[in-house]
Amino acid sequence: FVELDYANLAGWRPWVDYPVNLPSGRGAVRLWGDLDEGAGKLTADLALEEVRVRLGKQLPELDLASLRGRLLGTYKADEWSLTGRKIELQTHDGLRVAPSDFHVSWRQDVRAGTVSGDAGASFVDLGALAHLASYMPLDAHSRDLLTRHRPQGRVSDLRTSWTMKDENLLRYSLKAGFNDLGVGADAYFPGAGGLSGSIDFNEKSGVLLVDSGRSHVALPAVFPEPEIRFDRLRARASWRNVEDASEVRLEKLEFASDDAAGSVNGKYRYTGTGPGEIDLQANLDRANATAVWRYMPHVVNADARAWLKRGLLAGKARDGRLVLRGDLRNFPFRDPATGVFSVTAKASEGKIDYAPGWPIIEGIEAEMQFGIGMKIKASRGRIFGAALSGVSVDIPDFEAAEEKLQVRGQAQGPSSEFLRFVGQSPIAESIDRFTDGMTAIGDGSLDLVLDIPLRRLRETRV
Repeated sequence: FVELDYANLAGWRPWVDYPVNLPSGRGAVRLWGDLDEGAGKLTADLALEEVRVRLGKQLPELDLASLRGRLLGTYKADEWSLTGRKIELQTHDGLRVAPSDFHVSWRQDVRAGTVSGDAGASFVDLGALAHLASYMPLDAHSRDLLTRHRPQGRVSDLRTSWTMKDENLLRYSLKAGFNDLGVGADAYFPGAGGLSGSIDFNEKSGVLLVDSGRSHVALPAVFPEPEIRFDRLRARASWRNVEDASEVRLEKLEFASDDAAGSVNGKYRYTGTGPGEIDLQANLDRANATAVWRYMPHVVNADARAWLKRGLLAGKARDGRLVLRGDLRNFPFRDPATGVFSVTAKASEGKIDYAPGWPIIEGIEAEMQFGIGMKIKASRGRIFGAALSGVSVDIPDFEAAEEKLQVRGQAQGPSSEFLRFVGQSPIAESIDRFTDGMTAIGDGSLDLVLDIPLRRLRETRV
């Protein structure tokens, strides 16, 4: 048993073979244990200041303002463990790790040729862990993952274990809660932020629970506008690994945001080749028409997406439904025999600017459908003072080499409104403003037929 109110740890280097490079460190130390040949147990209470330590020859020096807590270590042939109690530290650059308990153990079975271990922690600050990664003896791949994905948030009640043989992972498990979890998206890897919940999985199956307030997910492999924000997000998902595939079941996901609110359920199967098979249904209680463009996947070309962003000026959707079913290698399922991709909803208070320079259609009550293209069938609307009926606004194919917007409908109202329509549209220039100064009385009707090439708006045909 050794107790020192003050110790200069660096000064002990001539007599103590530290497992790490320790240029400086001072403070109080209490040390006791049993050391035998090939085995031992050691406990240390630490209250240290000005600790500089290098955990590997090629690593930078970690400069700690303070390090406090209790460490318990045991070792014997082919086995060791390290436990920390109320371990806290603070670096000179302002990083503070709050008091936390942890445990790590490692075992080797020479006869079986396996290596196994387990670890646990009462609390892990992922942001602090990522900050300290450059000082830790991690492999290049792990350090690269931490750098690229920048994990944030807090993990609690962490419990994990593993068994390996010949670099193959035979068994593993992890259970933990998480709060305000975030991870950066990178290429095809999804990202998230603000997530809270719990996870429990092993090599056979797992369960994920999410109960979050303001949060987001990022899906760069799916959407050009990858970040989807939520005011509320709740979900329960489970998965299992069977002999030839991994199967995921989304039992229920409920979401709400400024753009939309609704629920999703479904399942997904991945066999290791291709993008996998999906069967997903979503119900939308409400949605904002001005946000539709954000949820158009990469398969929708840029010109069609730009029109959705510019052309859908207002509108509220209700009674929405999404169906996505089939082998995703065939998405967006042009052949109905290969799968289904359909989004339908009822819209009200809609406003469409179908082409620059043309009068806007307002007051739209319509049925909307999105799939390989867009179909809006309006039972009601108006242009100026003329009432519209039987109106359709279509983009037949989002992937067409020459995307075309087609507007069809009938207008009834004062004839003066039809002259106004001509005067405030590109038609006026095409007829040398022939109708300028004209007046009309009475009511009339107008058949509206517009074909608008989205890449060449000046070639619009009336």
